Amino acid sequence: DGIALSPDREHLYYHALTGRTLYRLHTRMLRDPNLDEAELASGVEMVARSGVADGIAFGRDGHLYLTALEGSAVNRLTPDRQVERVVAEERISWPDSFAVVADGSIYFTTAQIHLGPTPAEPFRLWRLSPGGESK
Repeated sequence: DGIALSPDREHLYYHALTGRTLYRLHTRMLRDPNLDEAELASGVEMVARSGVADGIAFGRDGHLYLTALEGSAVNRLTPDRQVERVVAEERISWPDSFAVVADGSIYFTTAQIHLGPTPAEPFRLWRLSPGGESK
């Protein structure tokens, strides 16, 4: 479900909504019309075991941010490919899409999809400031 282009445009990262693994593929391979499916598949690299994630996006800090559905949280991938928790709170109910803005803040929504069409709480928009705190 999540897809993100690395800041250097060298890799395309992706994550299946029902999976717990983050993958990437070198964009050079995607631009090569001569590669067949098997050759493309051979270039897929498992990056990390990440847990169930809906949205992913690179922040201005270069980290890859991932929603963490099972933890009501947002995680990020460290340079050494470890997944670390950025923020977790019960009200972060099914964190979904990300938007990164010019000042480095990262906004994300809480879709509450698992609660059905009429959740008791309102949908929320959250902001992670460049320093890492959530609001």
